[in-house]
Amino acid sequence: MSLLQSPLLPNGVYLLLVAGLWLAATALVVPGTGALEALAVVALAAAGVGMACIPVNPWAVGVLVIGVGFFGLSLWRRREGLWLALAVGVLAALFPAWQASRVGIAEALRKVG
Repeated sequence: MSLLQSPLLPNGVYLLLVAGLWLAATALVVPGTGALEALAVVALAAAGVGMACIPVNPWAVGVLVIGVGFFGLSLWRRREGLWLALAVGVLAALFPAWQASRVGIAEALRKVG
């Protein structure tokens, strides 16, 4: 069995993506030698190659990237009330889509409405 046929490949790709995004957000806050930036580039490049090999939901990757962007901004600009309101708003906007994907559109509409 090759690496591309491994059932653990999606988990490894997700781990690389999250690690790369976390390293990139941390590199924004912690100035230094460039080691964090280099590790972030390597992890994100490896995750990109992995995502080219497996099927992914583009909207889910987008939500993850937006969330990490807000995480980086919250570390950079400390305004707790603003970030809490923004997080609640984003979760409220995404909840119906998540619920629809879990139980079907008709069932979600009956539960919400």
